[in-house]
Amino acid sequence: AIHAFLWRDGQMVDLGTLGGDRSVAAAIKDRGEITGFSLTAAGFEGHAFLWRDGVMSDLGTLQGGFSRAADINNRGQVVGDSSVGGPNSVPVLWQRGIVTVLATRLAAPTAINNRGQVTVLHSGGSFLWSAGRLTDLGTLQAYGINNRGQIVGSAGPGAFLWQGGRMTVLPGLTTGNAIAQDIND
Repeated sequence: AIHAFLWRDGQMVDLGTLGGDRSVAAAIKDRGEITGFSLTAAGFEGHAFLWRDGVMSDLGTLQGGFSRAADINNRGQVVGDSSVGGPNSVPVLWQRGIVTVLATRLAAPTAINNRGQVTVLHSGGSFLWSAGRLTDLGTLQAYGINNRGQIVGSAGPGAFLWQGGRMTVLPGLTTGNAIAQDIND
């Protein structure tokens, strides 16, 4: 069995599972809420979870099948993807028991900030989801977003910062396959 865990006060806290033999943590936020995915008692299908105050809750799926959580913000909003038939999945937002589809194209969220803005990867690049509106980021591969809406990731051979509709290649990170994974405020 493989279980996600929290390291707290020098002790390992097993987060458990949703009935299966595996769980994987993806993100933790300031209040100690953790999100990720776990296999269920039904077997091979993984479901996104939210772990809060010692309890792992199943966030469910859109049409059965699987779901995965990628990130959580300090408002308790969780982003991830959920299957829509076979291996295909669409980006979703879980909030107060409601699941919202962010886009109908096959894609997966990478991050959410405290304003509820979400970066999403798809096969041709990325987009930003904000208050129901999609902004195409072109072929940029967006991985992180801070509370000011600044986005980081990779573009071609280098890492980038996207802000105010403009991309800036990060100096010194233009050789090899540099990737900026996250950005603070």
